[in-house]
Amino acid sequence: MIPYERVLFSYPQKRLRRSFGQFRARLRSGLTLLEVILSLTILAVAVAILSQTMFLAAENGIRSKEIMAAQMLCETAMSDVLTGVTPVQSTSWTSVTAKNSNMSWSYMIETLQAEQPDMIGIQVTVTNDPDRTTPSPIDVRLVRWIIDPNLGLDSPASQTQTGAAGTAGATGGATTSSAAGGGR
Repeated sequence: MIPYERVLFSYPQKRLRRSFGQFRARLRSGLTLLEVILSLTILAVAVAILSQTMFLAAENGIRSKEIMAAQMLCETAMSDVLTGVTPVQSTSWTSVTAKNSNMSWSYMIETLQAEQPDMIGIQVTVTNDPDRTTPSPIDVRLVRWIIDPNLGLDSPASQTQTGAAGTAGATGGATTSSAAGGGR
């Protein structure tokens, strides 16, 4: 084997310079300015798209939270009507506050005529803009059909009706019992 120094000096001087220059050019194969600018542009576009996506996700999260608050207020108002806290009659827009919301809310109760006799519909509407001034207001409606409370079917029977029914029931039970015993 030939020593390294001998091989290096055995080449002609011109040839040595040319091969050393090519070797040096191969070592400098890094990124050019154009490649760096292009990669930074691609990175900036990707960051802009991701930030826009995050912004839209945050807006949708806030809107869904407000819709949920409106739904809870609507269910609360309907429960108040069904339990008798609020009378079953149509009302105009009434302001109400939600615990977990920064918006101002209003609700309205409407009674609807049913196709079936002795039934009425109750519609509760909750909105953040009763005057319709915003481009996309939040509206939630809940409708329930109930027996007309004016019929008095939900009130307890009077004492005289209960006493007469209880006496007849006891008499009927005794009669049935003695008939069964007499048949043996």
